[in-house]
Amino acid sequence: MIPGDFQFPKRNKKNVTYLIIISLVGLIGLAAAITLVSFILSAWLGLPLDVFGLNEGPDQPIKFPHKTHVE
Repeated sequence: MIPGDFQFPKRNKKNVTYLIIISLVGLIGLAAAITLVSFILSAWLGLPLDVFGLNEGPDQPIKFPHKTHVE
């Protein structure tokens, strides 16, 4: 072998099979992570502002003391 002459190592079928399996598992994991993040973001952005305590909700048509009925 001449210095500077680069040759790729020979791959056998066993190494190629493992490489394909690892690649597929990685792609499936990436797709699952993207799906999970998209569901979390869509659920989070769909929540009303009451989550942050900025809004107490809409006015009720009938006014009555909620505290009395809750207790």
